[in-house]
Amino acid sequence: MALPMSVLSFASSAEARRRAIEMIEAEDLDIVRLWAGGMEVIEIRRPAPPKPASSATSAAHERADRMLALRRQGLTTRAIADEFAVSKGRADELVATAARRAEMFKTQPNRAVLSNRALQAIRQLVDEAEEDVAERDARLPSRVAALTRREIGSVPNIGAGTVAEIEAWLWERGLSLA
Repeated sequence: MALPMSVLSFASSAEARRRAIEMIEAEDLDIVRLWAGGMEVIEIRRPAPPKPASSATSAAHERADRMLALRRQGLTTRAIADEFAVSKGRADELVATAARRAEMFKTQPNRAVLSNRALQAIRQLVDEAEEDVAERDARLPSRVAALTRREIGSVPNIGAGTVAEIEAWLWERGLSLA
């Protein structure tokens, strides 16, 4: 069976990648292959949908968010601890974690949706010189898109699941790995 082929010209490989992503979305394709200079083949694949967070993780986040909401309403940590049947120290810890996560969603929305494991891999591979947190976060997707699957997979304790998570994260932003 002959595969359809189109010849298109682009000013840059980044523009070609963006167009390939648009074609995959618009035409419900799984893969687009680009030939650069008649020699190099670049494959852009639709990533597998990310696995949903476990229900236990979601429930823990919801519980911590409820605790944070109660704290913001003026309840004491002791009252929150009693309400959720945890120690005062654990309630403090959960409220602080929920507050950090909420702040991260406001100031660093690109990072906030990634797992800790994916963030650790990215930190090891991407240089970020900007002092401004929001600017650094805004530039993160394009910096990660310059990486390859092999580079991400070479980070210790990073497997196919984390690579797939990063690919899906980039896809949502109209980008793909190099």
